Amino acid sequence: DPEISAMASLRAAYEQNDITTIDKLLTNPSYKILSDAFIRTYLQDLLRNIRLQVLQNLIRPYRCISLEFLAKEINVERDEVISLLVQLILDEKIAARIDGTEGFLHVDAGSSDEAKKFQNLQKWVDSFERLHNGLLGKLISPMPVA
Repeated sequence: DPEISAMASLRAAYEQNDITTIDKLLTNPSYKILSDAFIRTYLQDLLRNIRLQVLQNLIRPYRCISLEFLAKEINVERDEVISLLVQLILDEKIAARIDGTEGFLHVDAGSSDEAKKFQNLQKWVDSFERLHNGLLGKLISPMPVA
């Protein structure tokens, strides 16, 4: 049955964050996915969730990225991209700021997981350095004569 295979493909595309395939499956009239009342009920939530996931993955390697590029990649209007980015920022999924005037998203350098790991390692190294200097100071200072 083509409708069942379309639903299976829709699920697989959702799990792989493949927004292009999802759009094709939903807009193809031969699959009749949108005629299902249950799917129509949850369709907007499904699309929003997949777009949020795709956006989060898209911006990961960038420090500055065009809002127009993001809109094109997930096949929505620029205003919808801004709304999705605002949600990601407020949910603290990304650390970034939106430059609506110039049309760019500026991602903070310290927002990635790797940057957080390096920050934590630096704190650890700093603690060892303080411990080392403290012990070295005790070894070098003259011993009191009894």
